[in-house]
Amino acid sequence: MDKDEAKQIISAAYHDVLNKIDTTTYLDADFLMDFVQASARKIVLEEENNGENNAFKNPQLLMDSEYQELARISINSYSKYNENITVISQNQNEIINSIKQDEYNVLERFKTIQSHLNQEVDEANKTIMKLMAKVEALEVQSSIDALTKVYNRYALHQYIDQILKNGHTHFNESFLVMIDLDDFKRTNDTFGHLAGDKVLIFLANLLKHTLRDNDKIFRFGGEEFVLVLNRIKRHEARLVAERILELIRKNKILYQDKEINMTVSIGLTQMKQNDTFESVIERADQAMYTAKKAGKAQLKVDL
Repeated sequence: MDKDEAKQIISAAYHDVLNKIDTTTYLDADFLMDFVQASARKIVLEEENNGENNAFKNPQLLMDSEYQELARISINSYSKYNENITVISQNQNEIINSIKQDEYNVLERFKTIQSHLNQEVDEANKTIMKLMAKVEALEVQSSIDALTKVYNRYALHQYIDQILKNGHTHFNESFLVMIDLDDFKRTNDTFGHLAGDKVLIFLANLLKHTLRDNDKIFRFGGEEFVLVLNRIKRHEARLVAERILELIRKNKILYQDKEINMTVSIGLTQMKQNDTFESVIERADQAMYTAKKAGKAQLKVDL
């Protein structure tokens, strides 16, 4: 990204934020910071997908991430409110316990206050749960995986359907690579789930910097990623998969002064004329599973 492109993104985000200020009754620093970041990400995403396959121009696929960010902000606000109420409740309990039992009227009044506070906590918790459910629904319907910031399974389905729909021109130049981290459960059990998340983020970033601009990266689910290689020959697709295999094998993650080694099993297949989303995924998945059974840390091909 050059300076002019960066200035355009900042300028667009600036006007986006001004508009939000004019239309929002309550603002705080955290809200503004989150909204600025959400706006910039949205603009960058739109720029990256300018001129891409029609599947990535689909408004539903490129759902405005602003709503997702605002939902997260709401959850954080309610969480802070809930924490404050909980602290107040704890203080009230301490006061009640310190009051002499014969001061009945004062004690009863404090109990009433405590009851009201408990009701507020319950209501806040219910609201948080509802908002979290809405955020999860947005993440499923949107195109970006929340953790790794690559495209998600929903986007993959849309993208492959679009390729197959226009298959008479492009399907014979499109390849699908299924990547699965080996022994990922052991990584989580040994180092913790936070370390597991860092491994997934690291892998996603490694793939981003390895592939060409017109290739796509998707988080298929859990520790599985799918790559769609476009306008490429068979031997070239295989070389890409082998290079990824070697790069991941050579890279290590340092987490709390401990090294985490990574290997992956990879399945490669080519899209065919009569394919469906399910059939091409099944071939790639089966090739990857064959690599697992053969000893992991290797590539298997079904062309």
